[in-house]
Amino acid sequence: MAVETITPDQVHKHARQWEHTAVTTELLLACGVVVLSILGIAGVLPTYLAAIAVIGLGAILLFQGATVVLHYGELLYEAGGESKAGAAEVSRGLTTEFLAGMTGIVLGVLALIGIVPTALLSVAVITYGGTLLLTSGEALWLNSLSTKHDSLVLQLMQSMSLAAVGAQVLVGLASVVLGILGLVGIASMMMVLVALLATSVSILLRSSSVGGLLLDFLHM
Repeated sequence: MAVETITPDQVHKHARQWEHTAVTTELLLACGVVVLSILGIAGVLPTYLAAIAVIGLGAILLFQGATVVLHYGELLYEAGGESKAGAAEVSRGLTTEFLAGMTGIVLGVLALIGIVPTALLSVAVITYGGTLLLTSGEALWLNSLSTKHDSLVLQLMQSMSLAAVGAQVLVGLASVVLGILGLVGIASMMMVLVALLATSVSILLRSSSVGGLLLDFLHM
């Protein structure tokens, strides 16, 4: 029985197809969360819209976790073998964003059906803020290991990633603080909605950096 050999070109092709799908989905979800957060801040069903926005952000993190694992796997394939260090990095990338995304979705669903929504949404916001902090250097690290692009393109990617990292750290810290304020009862729902708005805007910037939309434009 013949065994089909997977070529590097096939690996890159499948990786780019998934990346395009994931980035498009992330951008659509993030735009939706921005709209929901603004409507909630304006006073339109704030609790329900905040719960739906939390679920949307959880889905985004699941897509981002899968994309990170795909990038690591592609780099390992290019290196011509597997390593324990690489496998550990893949596991951490999957664990951080996957668990945060699943946790946020569960908390959002519970809040949506009316189970202590303010507390659960505040906890979800804190979780997302912590995730932004823990994964802030992800894009920069991945770009530094890439061997497929010339030095000029890599420098441009790293510059874009640095800007996204700085914004992500600030937004992560702000989300954690706002979530804690909401948890202790200081204008709770407003704090949650502002944190969701800031987080979704940060993810929009991060998606453009990690997804390589500008890099595709450079190759046109």
